[in-house]
Amino acid sequence: MLRLPHLPSSRFLLAGLALAATSCAPRVTLPQTQISSGVSVNGRLLTVTLVNLGPHNLLLKNDCPRPFSLSVLDTAKTGLPDLKYGQFQVCVASYLPPKPWNIGERIEAVVEFPQETGVRTLEAQASVNVKLASEGTGPDGFRTIQVKVPAFQVDIK
Repeated sequence: MLRLPHLPSSRFLLAGLALAATSCAPRVTLPQTQISSGVSVNGRLLTVTLVNLGPHNLLLKNDCPRPFSLSVLDTAKTGLPDLKYGQFQVCVASYLPPKPWNIGERIEAVVEFPQETGVRTLEAQASVNVKLASEGTGPDGFRTIQVKVPAFQVDIK
């Protein structure tokens, strides 16, 4: 187990990780664009980070939730859809032009994870809408990419 000294209280431990952040093998999209993912915990907030590994600059569809949709599932409670934790965000329902996501840049989304005590195995999944920057800034041509973060454990005391 790894103690996270930067947390506001010592109630939270992140087990099963060598570091406070983890990443999985990069997700490959066509035409050969790679996106890596990682997760970190600070207090009760869980942050998922996506990094555009290239070799292409991308455009993010600038719709809600921004910059991508994120959900976290407690694997011990599968089959109970009300125990899926989503990001908290207020969005304006108006069109915004696509946002650049260049090679090497990170984007993040945050969720608050469960309050129940004990060891929890959580899985996070991000849905990001992108297209190649070379395709222009029009509203068409976006593809949804599902990026699954490997399961990780949180010990809430």
